[in-house]
Amino acid sequence: MIVSVKPAIVSFSRRRESSIQSSRIADKTFDFDDFFKHPSKTWIHASVGMTGRWLKRIIACLLLAALAIPALAAFDVSQLMSELAKHKGGKAKFVEKKYISLLDKPVISSGEMSYSAPDRLEKRTLTPKVETLLLDKDLLSIEREKQKLTINLSNQPEALAFIDSIRGTLTGNRAALEKNYLLSLTGTQDKWVLTLLPSEQKIAALVLRIVVSGGKGQIRSIEYLQADGDRSVMSLEPIELK
Repeated sequence: MIVSVKPAIVSFSRRRESSIQSSRIADKTFDFDDFFKHPSKTWIHASVGMTGRWLKRIIACLLLAALAIPALAAFDVSQLMSELAKHKGGKAKFVEKKYISLLDKPVISSGEMSYSAPDRLEKRTLTPKVETLLLDKDLLSIEREKQKLTINLSNQPEALAFIDSIRGTLTGNRAALEKNYLLSLTGTQDKWVLTLLPSEQKIAALVLRIVVSGGKGQIRSIEYLQADGDRSVMSLEPIELK
């Protein structure tokens, strides 16, 4: 019996030729110019011989294209301080929540705060009990139930540094803040978060971290994490003066 091997040889030859062509396609460098001129044709060839090397090249080109786009200027501490310094005074309603480790629920108080540049700050608590704290330069006055106490903070530098974290932020005084804190800013001009970390151990013995957040030159909240684990979160709502 005679067996014809010619078709088998032809078939094997075609498969081998197809395999060689596929290998050549796989090794061919991706031509971006040809892709944009003949996208369908180029994509068919690429899909046949797509390799990890090609993917890396494509991703690299995309990254380079992205880097070529001009980046928006980052919002930094200097810009924030400049915006805050524009406000020479103001008034706001506040709600403060104090989380104390010995209590199951936060202690909530509310009232009004007012500020006059450069160093006068008043906090009037209306609920649950009336209390007034007035900071004028280095003098802190506390008035509660017809009793009044005045403290000279210049004799207590650690306490003064803590108070100045608020006053320095309100005035946009970066130099004053950086005397006692390391500053870190995240976010954008419309929504930012400024973190103050004590740079002195004596201050860190009182407070571990202060986080001030806001937007468009306005402070919206102030959070303190004390060294003993207690913390306070104060939300602010500016009052428009007519």
